[in-house]
Amino acid sequence: MRITLLIAGAAIAGAAAAAPKSDPLSAWLYNLEFPLPDAHGVVDGVDVSLTQATCTHAQIKSLEATGYQTTISINTKDAALDCAFSWAYQTQHLKGNGRASASLLVKKAAASIILNASQETRPRPISSSLRNCSAAAKVTALKVKGGLTGALLELLAPWIERKLSGEVGPALCGTLKPLVDANLTRLIRTTTALASTCAMKARRRNERDLQQAGAASRSDLLDWRTPRVTA
Repeated sequence: MRITLLIAGAAIAGAAAAAPKSDPLSAWLYNLEFPLPDAHGVVDGVDVSLTQATCTHAQIKSLEATGYQTTISINTKDAALDCAFSWAYQTQHLKGNGRASASLLVKKAAASIILNASQETRPRPISSSLRNCSAAAKVTALKVKGGLTGALLELLAPWIERKLSGEVGPALCGTLKPLVDANLTRLIRTTTALASTCAMKARRRNERDLQQAGAASRSDLLDWRTPRVTA
């Protein structure tokens, strides 16, 4: 099942910088970057805002993937994430702004990848979609640069942490969905077309050619939803 996830990562990845692991899936997750929506609020009379927030450098401690028929269920535990953002505040007499960074822990996350099949005697995968994506995050460390210190930082820090924690899950799922729905679907269709071409060529050969080609070339193996064991 991890092979499937590696293919998915390769399909939806863009240009990636160096990551701490050579595993393609880990490298893709580490280099994935997604934005958070701007947040504005009032805390005890202080106007505060978070803008230009982005998160990246995801590192997953535990990943489990299980498959049943056309569904791949994915569950992760203890994923670390780094976010950076701009902050600003204003009171009746004071105002300030600066940059900040935060480390977050996504204790649990889950999603399903649905593979849609063609309407044929031997169905073929033709597309994929991300469903039931959820992730719960919590800020574990907050580092602020600028004039947000002392009592003012103590006042605003809980609001900042709560906003970041609440936005990371929906933003992550919102980023992953079009990547799975579009990029992975494109790879699936390309792979299915190549498999169909190979099967058509195999059927044109005589019995001896098929035996020499081996079980991997037999057209009956294109029934991708039926488990089977071949020698």
